[in-house]
Amino acid sequence: MQQTNQPGFYTIENKIFESQANGQFHIGLEMNIKDCQHQIIFSKQLSADQDDRGAAIERIKAQVFKQMRNYQQGVGAGTSDINSDNIEF
Repeated sequence: MQQTNQPGFYTIENKIFESQANGQFHIGLEMNIKDCQHQIIFSKQLSADQDDRGAAIERIKAQVFKQMRNYQQGVGAGTSDINSDNIEF
């Protein structure tokens, strides 16, 4: 995968929120995938509560990996294939 801001490519936008309370570290993540017309085609809100920041980061990373894998395999995303040059819905 390679980053670009050229037109015609899909984009992934993430918003990350952090807080700490009651001995737990919280990370929230809003993840949006947009098509080349900037329309959201996949959106997830994820969160992780762990004893420390490092553990919360690892947990949210695992959740993002699982969601991206599901998206790639077409779970809840039509017949899209992000490994292909031809994305079909």
